[in-house]
Amino acid sequence: MPISKRVNWFARGSLMALAIYLGCTYLIRFATSSAPERIKTADGNLSRANEKRFRAMLKDGEKALRDRQYQAAANSFVEADRSVDGLTDEQYDALKKSRLQLADSYKNTGAEAEAEDIYRAMISCALRDGNDLLRAKQPEAALRRGQDAEELCAYLTGADRPSIQGSMSLSVSSLQALKRYAEAAEKQQHLIDYLKANGYDNEEGFSQNYWTLAFIDSDAKDWEGTAQAFQMGID
Repeated sequence: MPISKRVNWFARGSLMALAIYLGCTYLIRFATSSAPERIKTADGNLSRANEKRFRAMLKDGEKALRDRQYQAAANSFVEADRSVDGLTDEQYDALKKSRLQLADSYKNTGAEAEAEDIYRAMISCALRDGNDLLRAKQPEAALRRGQDAEELCAYLTGADRPSIQGSMSLSVSSLQALKRYAEAAEKQQHLIDYLKANGYDNEEGFSQNYWTLAFIDSDAKDWEGTAQAFQMGID
């Protein structure tokens, strides 16, 4: 039976109101959630004990790498990652450099699967740090982590949806926090296109991606874009 125009508009209005409520609820929770302890100390003023522990684990990993003890190196780098309550930019960059060298060494020996495990560990580190930094209201640093994660996803041979979606979402949120709305909207649209191209648009909750795009357009006061994004989500 055809749906009347009045019922159709009522349904659309209800969905839009629900989307606004959910989006606002998410933003309020995100803004009021406390920064994790690991970021409260990630300002370059780490205790000497934490810094010493990190450097020791990193040094052990680098030595194992030189000795071609690749699994031992990977384990030491994991321990270095876990040894402090928050990586400074310097620590993050040092660990990233060593892990990239390890991944290259694995690839040179034909151990592609082991190399991808290293890339995934790096992506996980970048996403964890990035989301913590974003909650700590450090969006520029968070964006660098998101961009790092996106670049590392290119090294994965198979489609890794959690890594790809997580890295793009982190970049979107960071750009939005920096009020770089045009870039945030473009990145969000790329995420939507990726999910649709891989058949994920039939999943429950996919419309949330359009709500995110609508909120970005709303922040940018692009009312036409906001209405279009909401309409796409409703459809």
